[in-house]
Amino acid sequence: MKKLLSRWFDLSTTEGKLKLFIVASGIALMVTVGMAGTLALTNQPEFCSMCHKTMTPEYTTWAVTSHANVNCTACHIKPGLVNTIEHKIMTLKEPVLYFTGTWEKPVKPTETLENESCLSCHSKNRNFTVGGDLIIPHERHEEAGVLCVSCHSGVAHAKIYERGLTGEEAEVQPEDWTMKYAETVATPEFTDPDMDTCIQCHHKRSVPISCETCHKDIYTPDNHKNKTAWQTSHGLEAEKDVQSCRSCHNYGFTDKKIELDNPAAAYAWSNNFCSSCHSKMPPGHNNTTWRNEHGAVEKQKGLKNCEACHRSNDKLPDKAPTKVSCNKCHYTPE
Repeated sequence: MKKLLSRWFDLSTTEGKLKLFIVASGIALMVTVGMAGTLALTNQPEFCSMCHKTMTPEYTTWAVTSHANVNCTACHIKPGLVNTIEHKIMTLKEPVLYFTGTWEKPVKPTETLENESCLSCHSKNRNFTVGGDLIIPHERHEEAGVLCVSCHSGVAHAKIYERGLTGEEAEVQPEDWTMKYAETVATPEFTDPDMDTCIQCHHKRSVPISCETCHKDIYTPDNHKNKTAWQTSHGLEAEKDVQSCRSCHNYGFTDKKIELDNPAAAYAWSNNFCSSCHSKMPPGHNNTTWRNEHGAVEKQKGLKNCEACHRSNDKLPDKAPTKVSCNKCHYTPE
């Protein structure tokens, strides 16, 4: 190497050393500019669409959502130059997979988007409300370790992968996606946070799910507030108007539909909110005196209360606490 340099530069002189320094600096500058240009080019959303036709669904849905002015890398790469370079090195295999046709189909999310990326643009200290009614304390969610994408998972791509819109069996294949079609797909139903997600998360984390927890103008109905009385009477009220139960308790708890002759009972066993209690043995049922006491309780609360679990005409689901019906003991021959 030294001999090669000496052929071009006389390193014994100051002039020769200066020439070498200038040339080396020029080469370093060219490499740096080239790398910066490459980073800038590959950071553009158009690059994804230009080189990865398979990602046209992701590109077009991004282009018609609220994040259309935000580069893909702003979300999909953690902030910082080091993180950017590490990501670029990790994705050097992508061109090979693309040109050899060996990439995994369909394209699916592989990384968890950390709050750090979101907070590079958004502030967690926001008193943001939707329609003036919802209470959304972003800072409390962030402090509790809730990821922004737990609520905002569809904000840029409308959950197209989760909805099965990008697989080989999809009605519209990637090369046929257009902006117009993306607009029909990226509707608020799939881009905005939904109440199902809120209820499921609150229930999982043992956070209150009462109306007042998240709403300013919607309150828990008065007849729900006396829990002892409501536990006894809610089934009868449900039989009168089970649709009123659906208006609140459908969110986040709908399960496999179960067919029973009683609409209220069918709804209760098709709903995780209801069945989470109905599947447990009531207090006092498992003691040694219950056989002698249950007749008096039936007279006090009514047979309808017992039939929530002990039904002779219907096949109860497997999650029911018992399959014992009243006529097993109280059978009277015709």
